[in-house]
Amino acid sequence: MNWDAVGSIAEVIGAVAVVASLLYLGGQIRQNTKQLRISGRQASQSSLHATIVSQSQPETADLIVRGFDSFSMLSKADKFRFNGQMLNMLLDFQLTLTLHTEGAFPDEGLAVHRRWIVDVLSTPGGREWWSLKSYVDVAT
Repeated sequence: MNWDAVGSIAEVIGAVAVVASLLYLGGQIRQNTKQLRISGRQASQSSLHATIVSQSQPETADLIVRGFDSFSMLSKADKFRFNGQMLNMLLDFQLTLTLHTEGAFPDEGLAVHRRWIVDVLSTPGGREWWSLKSYVDVAT
């Protein structure tokens, strides 16, 4: 066997090793993408769960219902608290939207969250809060 044959065999072995490495890398990328999607969904669900638990408290639920009816009728302190609840809901949606943009949250999940935030901002108090830019100045 001469050196040309040894060189050719080494090139074939190198090419097979490169193909095997690329196949392995492709599998790892698919596995990582799947895990990223699972983690993204868990993060969004955890954030939404925390919001729901917070808003399920009787005093907070009463505040939100009154705020949805009329933001302007709330006291300054209640406007401040309502503002925090609204911002929390928007941050939950922002997290979902960011995860979706990154490919870590499914289209159908985004549609549910989008409908939810539209419903919140479509209430009389939600529209009023948004139009007053209350997230900047709750004393208005």
